[in-house]
Amino acid sequence: MPVKEDAVSGHAPQGHASMDKTSGDEDSAMSQSVGGNRREVFGALKQALENPDAVIRMGEGGSSESQESLQAEAAHRAYRQAYDRALRYLGHREHSEKELLSKLCARETKASLAQQVLEELKALDLQSDHRFAESLVRSRVGRGKGPVLIRQELARKGIGDELVDEVMTLPGEYWIEIATRAREKRFGASLPEDRGEWSRQARFLARRGFPSDLIYRVLGNLG
Repeated sequence: MPVKEDAVSGHAPQGHASMDKTSGDEDSAMSQSVGGNRREVFGALKQALENPDAVIRMGEGGSSESQESLQAEAAHRAYRQAYDRALRYLGHREHSEKELLSKLCARETKASLAQQVLEELKALDLQSDHRFAESLVRSRVGRGKGPVLIRQELARKGIGDELVDEVMTLPGEYWIEIATRAREKRFGASLPEDRGEWSRQARFLARRGFPSDLIYRVLGNLG
């Protein structure tokens, strides 16, 4: 019988040989496929190590429209944070434009963004240099400060000369009254009777921002 002869001769039947060949071809193809996949994986890993930013951008995977949307959202969030922070500053007290910008930028807000926030606050009358200047004058006068010191502080806060002149309209007699109250609170009602005491009180008034002509009017002349 043919089957027995094949078995005795040790040769596989023809059909089995064909199946073995097909299986071998499939194994070879699979091996090549696996090898190719490995090369792709190693290639991707190499790219990630050499250029991680590119891989991150691929992971973000979006179109230019989605990137623009994310950037717009981040910009709006930064604006709201700066705006809310500015409102908190103004809720505490009046601020000049210069000092508000300085405070916002000190909190890592970009100068251009801080300026944009300030323009909106000014348009809504939530920030006003004029209102700030009037508030500062009232505060310093209440503390017994003189006109020289107040003008210097207004200038440091970014208030221009024209606005300073506008808010510093108190008459000389008023400043004399402020200086007299400050002197009496510190030294009592009696005027100095010797040159040493006179000089001491004069220096005190000068440090508080009163000019020399006003000091003479407050302390008098010892002759």
